[in-house]
Formats: sequence, structure tokens, C-alpha cells
Amino acid sequence: MNPRKIFKIAVLVVTLGALGAGGYFYAQKTGSGNNEGLLQELDFQKTGIRIIPAGWKEYRNELHGFSLLYSGNLAINQFDEGGGASTITFEDKDAGLGFQIFAVPYGEEKISQERFLKDSPLGVMESRNDLKVDGVSATSFYGKNERLGETWEVWFIRHGLLYEVSTTRNLEEWLSDIMNTWLFL
Repeated sequence: MNPRKIFKIAVLVVTLGALGAGGYFYAQKTGSGNNEGLLQELDFQKTGIRIIPAGWKEYRNELHGFSLLYSGNLAINQFDEGGGASTITFEDKDAGLGFQIFAVPYGEEKISQERFLKDSPLGVMESRNDLKVDGVSATSFYGKNERLGETWEVWFIRHGLLYEVSTTRNLEEWLSDIMNTWLFL
């Protein structure tokens, strides 16, 4: 074989190996959770089929157009609030885990102060943070609730619905992991 050809093949093999190693170390550095979520979203957008990791379950709500994944033994209950609004609770009393989603028809593009005070009468919104839920602009914040005490909440609007997701403040990280699996149908 021609020495020049051997050299080109060797350079190609080394380059491909370096690219593969770089990709491996990049994936390790960025964490599999970030890449997994992106791959899951792309897979869902292409096929409409969601990949569910072992130990997780999917909750789908066709009425309000979303799906999310959760782990554990959460009991799920849905309550009709009238006027197209619903409250969905996810709760494991034994483990002390739970959150709720309140979805209500809402014709505005932004959440008004009047709407906020109607749904959060104590009017507490601390440490406000802008984020995305499946590409939709959302706001997370610490609030207060007469029944729950200090809360962590995520509010966002999509296709004429206002979604208010809340849990106790100490469960912020747990609920954040669940919110990262939220997909609109």
C-alpha cells in the first residue's frame, strides 16, 4: 500500500477517535440529564412517542394539552373547578411529596396583578426567575399559601390557558426535575 495512503488513513482514524473521545467527555461534563431531556424532546417532536426512563411514569392530560413524567408512588387526582379550569394533584403522603397544577382558561398574554392576587391572595412573589417550560416563557417564584406555608411556584401561559404549578418550598428541586419533563401535546 502507498505510504501516503496509509498516512491519510492513520490521520483519519486518529481524528475520528479524538472526536469520539471529545464527545464522550463533553457529555460527561454537561451531565446526561440535560442531553437526555433534549433527545427526549426531539424524539417526541419527530414521532409523538415519548421515551420514559425506568422507574418513571407518564401523566398525560389531553384536556389541557400537556404531558409530564414523575417517579415514585404519587396518587393523582383531578378536580373540575368549573369554567374549563382544573386542579390536578400529585401526592405521596407517606414520602411527604406532592405538587399541584391549576389550569384555567386565560385570554391575556401576561399574568395581570389582579389575576395573581385572585389565585394567590397573600400576594407573595419573592425571588422571581424567568425560565422556559417546553419552550414557553414561564416565571418561577417563592410564594406563600395559607394551607401549604412557603411555596415554590411556576406560572406560564400557552394557547389561552394559564398554568400554575406549585409545591412546598422545600420540594423545589424535586419539582424542578419533573418540570423539565413537561411537554405540550
